Amino acid sequence: MAAPEAKGGKKAGRAKFLERAIAISQDKSENGTVSAVTAVIVGGGPAAMICGLALMNSGFRVIIVEEQALFSAETPAPGQDNGPTEPLLFSPETAYLLHEWGMNARDACDGASTPEMGPSARQIPFRDIRALGGRLLRREPSDCWAIRSQDFCAQIHAVLTLKSKENAIKVKSGHFDLTHKGSYTIHHGAKVLDLVDISWGVAVYLSNGTQLAGDFLIGADGTESLGTSKSDKKKAKHEKEKDRTREQNRYREEKKETDRDRQRQREREQEVQ
Repeated sequence: MAAPEAKGGKKAGRAKFLERAIAISQDKSENGTVSAVTAVIVGGGPAAMICGLALMNSGFRVIIVEEQALFSAETPAPGQDNGPTEPLLFSPETAYLLHEWGMNARDACDGASTPEMGPSARQIPFRDIRALGGRLLRREPSDCWAIRSQDFCAQIHAVLTLKSKENAIKVKSGHFDLTHKGSYTIHHGAKVLDLVDISWGVAVYLSNGTQLAGDFLIGADGTESLGTSKSDKKKAKHEKEKDRTREQNRYREEKKETDRDRQRQREREQEVQ
């Protein structure tokens, strides 16, 4: 989508964005034909990348917005601050899901498909079961995987990019199913400035002027996520409206009870007279 013009300042840019959001809404409402359901994911960390992998595997069009400029495929040495140094640990069950969603490789010897976590990943074949005092009780098979988060994100990025290209080729050839409609796009160095609800989903305005639209939005950029904060504000507004409605209903009930008491009092006074 075209970026808004810089002239006119922030208000002009937002006005154009709102016009575009309305146009997007009307276009989809009238035509109703879209290649795939679009998911806009804010954040480019492990949670966001795993979510994108799962959705694209199911045929969704995935758009990820990451505030940082680039993925770093380099593994920093301990003590350096150019990226996280503590590894992520994936259980066999999680590795199996990632394998099912496309992070797999074929063994050249027997053709078996195995999880492919990237060259920086390390498989942990055993785990130590220890007593509270630290004494080793036994050693069990583990099959866990350890990988640093930036390497993991770079690996999923590579998998999604490759799979998106393969899907595009299959769709172009005409030999595809619904899962092959999935695609992947990532916007680096862009921050979400604004969100607008439209009739069929959400429109997103980025700091670099890019305008996006999706059927739904996933906030995976931490507790201070713009999407989360807006959702919380909506929820608070909804709760406030519910409280106001309950208060109005209570007031009406109390007024009715007061009117009934007055009516009964008048009836008793008339009987005495």
